[in-house]
Amino acid sequence: MDINQSLKYHCSRVGQKFGPFTGAELVQLAHEMQLLPTDHIWREGMPSWESASAFSSLTPIFAANHARHSYPSDRQRGHQSEFSANSATHRPAQNHRDYDPDMQENPIAAQITGRIGLPSKSGGDAGLGLLTPKDRKRRGASFGFLLFTHVLSLLGLLGVVGLAAFAFVSRDGEKPPGLDFLMDHPDWCYAAAGVMIFGGFLTGILTLVYLHRAWAHIQDLPNVFTTPGKAVFLLFIPLFNIVWLFFAFYNWAGDYNLRCALSNHKSDPKVSEGLFLCFCIFSVLGLPFLYIFMMRQMCRAINHLATAPKLTLAPSP
Repeated sequence: MDINQSLKYHCSRVGQKFGPFTGAELVQLAHEMQLLPTDHIWREGMPSWESASAFSSLTPIFAANHARHSYPSDRQRGHQSEFSANSATHRPAQNHRDYDPDMQENPIAAQITGRIGLPSKSGGDAGLGLLTPKDRKRRGASFGFLLFTHVLSLLGLLGVVGLAAFAFVSRDGEKPPGLDFLMDHPDWCYAAAGVMIFGGFLTGILTLVYLHRAWAHIQDLPNVFTTPGKAVFLLFIPLFNIVWLFFAFYNWAGDYNLRCALSNHKSDPKVSEGLFLCFCIFSVLGLPFLYIFMMRQMCRAINHLATAPKLTLAPSP
């Protein structure tokens, strides 16, 4: 039995139903250990609820998760003993009184529409007890849009330099040929300068936004160096921002790589700390030519953290 990525499925645990979810969302929840092998899955067309471990698309994921971590038991979650697949709570209902496709009659599903589990205010556990990336409101980063704004500012700069050369560079002491033309058409200069300023402004805003997200996504790391707001705010302090540039970018690279090491996931994309350090040094010298390469790695890390499970560490003995 396989998971169809486009169909919608419902999940059940200890008599509580959740969903609906697409097949792709189920696979993602399994990767994040929010869907357990002992949970039950059903969709329209299936005669009965089936254990999640019976689906061929989920079995290798459960095996890989079990090799890296141990699944929490029902007793640890405060639930009852493991339920049976033949229990009446796992029988698909035959009418809307027993089963609502949109799960509107389930009071828990009304709180967790589109996700599985929500920690209660009392510290207890409702549903599966883990938050999906959507619930954590982790947002990614668009490197393509950042690259577009950067190229836009460079094109404006090239336009300004080209027009200046056209207007003021003369040959053999003669009057510059383009000076009169630009005097009659100053809108060309205004357009080139406007494109440069607008592109540079967007690039600066996106850089600060992505820096804030980068620090926000690693706040689950023990003894993280700084907070997202502080990392961005201190860059606006004159003179001190020259020093803080190293802390904001280079230290983030170190903390992010440390988080990757603690997560024990070989697929975590690490960043080059040397690249971040060189960017900071050259930026202080007024040559930020490594900017786009550094931001490419940062955006990739942000997108990874946006879908990565929260870092959990075993307590010290």
